Amino acid sequence: MINFNPLNSIIDDGFAILVDEFSQQQQEEIKSEKWDWPRVTHRIQGVGRTGQVASSPRDIVDTGELLDSLEINFINPHHAIYYWQSQHAIFVLMGQRYSNGTETPGRNWIESAMEEYSLLENFADILRSSL
Repeated sequence: MINFNPLNSIIDDGFAILVDEFSQQQQEEIKSEKWDWPRVTHRIQGVGRTGQVASSPRDIVDTGELLDSLEINFINPHHAIYYWQSQHAIFVLMGQRYSNGTETPGRNWIESAMEEYSLLENFADILRSSL
């Protein structure tokens, strides 16, 4: 009988590393000054915030709430869910149209992270380095 437990452990640990690395890539996308914005925004001044004017391209960090709200839930060793607790996360991700006709564009940092970080290639690299 072949004992696959050591191999399974390497895969489980590698997946956890991949999940962490991809979460970092998503956070970097949020902080990246590459997002189109249709108007000038006067950001709120306060603790840790400069009150600067943001135009386009820009990052999608206004108050830091979105960036700080990431939660990762492991359903099992091979299934993880990324969830941003911030109430406005979905509106930043998908965009929004207000009743006065104003629209905000969606800024899909998840898709952007997937374009920048090859999950398959990076998982293979992680596994190779563990063998």
